[in-house]
Amino acid sequence: MLIMFLTTGGFSLWLSRYRPLKAQTSIDLVQLNSMPDKSKTFTKFLNLAQEQAQKNPYKDKKHPPFLYWGLTHNSFYQLEIPNYPNRLRVKPQGENQLSVFESDKNFADYPARGVIPEIHAKELKFLHEDIKEACICLAQFQAGKLVTKWLGRNALNDGEFWSGTKIIPLTYILHASNQNNPVANPQQYTIQGLTEQKTEVNLPFDKIAQDIVSYQNDHLENEQYSSNSLTGMLKRFVPQEKLEAWFKDITGNQNLTFRGRYGENPLTDQPQLIDSSTEKVILCADPKLPNFCDCNSVSAYDLTRMISLIGWHQYLAKEAQIEGIKAESLDILLKALGNDPARLTDLAIEELGMQDQLKNVVILSKLGNGVTSIRQRTEAVYVALIQGIDTRTQPAKQIMLSMALRGGLALENRVNDQGEKNPEVLERERIELDARMATEVTEILGRSLNYALDFS
Repeated sequence: MLIMFLTTGGFSLWLSRYRPLKAQTSIDLVQLNSMPDKSKTFTKFLNLAQEQAQKNPYKDKKHPPFLYWGLTHNSFYQLEIPNYPNRLRVKPQGENQLSVFESDKNFADYPARGVIPEIHAKELKFLHEDIKEACICLAQFQAGKLVTKWLGRNALNDGEFWSGTKIIPLTYILHASNQNNPVANPQQYTIQGLTEQKTEVNLPFDKIAQDIVSYQNDHLENEQYSSNSLTGMLKRFVPQEKLEAWFKDITGNQNLTFRGRYGENPLTDQPQLIDSSTEKVILCADPKLPNFCDCNSVSAYDLTRMISLIGWHQYLAKEAQIEGIKAESLDILLKALGNDPARLTDLAIEELGMQDQLKNVVILSKLGNGVTSIRQRTEAVYVALIQGIDTRTQPAKQIMLSMALRGGLALENRVNDQGEKNPEVLERERIELDARMATEVTEILGRSLNYALDFS
């Protein structure tokens, strides 16, 4: 089974804390000829989310249980995260491994840097109406070359994708450091500086990346090292206009805005990126204080493009890759993104009964969530790249996809006549939207694994 309670003991104790995700039997995709009843899947996830919400041990009760599942449970794939970089370097082995999407001939070369691909806008009708924006990139190899097909629902609509956008400054730092010192080893990078309280900061970059993604520091008594403050620190290395222009050049979306912050002050306003092996300064803080705008407004396509570039870097032609970034540098991100608390893909694999059939799994993801007064609703974001080998058939078939989803839910009576928020209704929104996100990820993965290529 996929999910186990997180413990601090040794492996034997860790292994002994497995627990079933659910009471009833999961769907067996090995024998499945049609898609499961999505309404039943949703009801099952809703009941589990409500149960888990009551057990939330943290002082902040606003966490959607599935999006933050990794804070209290460990993924079955936890021990495989160190293997992710190597798995993302290996191409399918000729006739011994085909693609789950091989019968679909509407794939094209992965787009060159700055080029927006054709996005099929009518093939995601199966997604629930609470999924407001979605972009899915299906991928396979043809003649040794990566080809893709892009599907979308409002995929180019710019909006707030909350902490899902934190993959952008993380990637930029690796790009900029490679440009300044191509021979440096990112595994030896540290970030140094002083906090507002004049406390010295000296943190390995790979730990910063993992802490930004994992949120493990956000529940310590000293929250200085929170995901938000660490990401804010990374944004101090570059003028916001330059960072935004860099991202636009990658995705081709000239309408996006990426000059916002993440609700907390940077851990340090004057960080330095240091090569600890030589004590050489690789990057310094922008000397000008940042001119932050209200929010980051990007599209589901932008984030799908970014996580696919991170995960499939070594499969891509040079003109499609993020310019000036080394594969070894991205290894830090590949491992960090394996530690996202959002275990929606784990839940989907288990619900579909594919734990034993899906091999060499890679799950990279980044969550986001919040309650917006502008749009008057609760929102959830899931950005992910999923890869694995389906061994149910011979030859085995490889599944490769990346996605970005933003869900939104506004229930009646969430605000009273005096404009005050109703906490009970907001809690229902969080729980129901959380279950909906898990259900739709299960549906996407199930359709892919069941070769249901008519995604309409």
